[in-house]
Amino acid sequence: MPLVHCLNDIQAWMALNFLNINESKTEVIVFGPNSDVPSIDLGSLQPYAKPMVTNLGVKIDSAFKLDKPMNSVVESSFYHLRLLSKIKPVFILFRL
Repeated sequence: MPLVHCLNDIQAWMALNFLNINESKTEVIVFGPNSDVPSIDLGSLQPYAKPMVTNLGVKIDSAFKLDKPMNSVVESSFYHLRLLSKIKPVFILFRL
């Protein structure tokens, strides 16, 4: 399987340069027409296959649908707006 061989080459290169892959943070995504991970043989990468991964804070799902990432952005925004509404009266007191 070419993907597994590529990963082995990357691990070998990293070992030569005194680096390691953090397996607890390793995620694999397979893109396809279905929202579920297709049932293909990934070999040793199978435990890391996920329907949605996060890279640099951006959530990507296997069908490129934006509903889950957008929902998380909206949820986070409302959370921070609620926090700001709680400190608003404090700022008003200091303006007097």
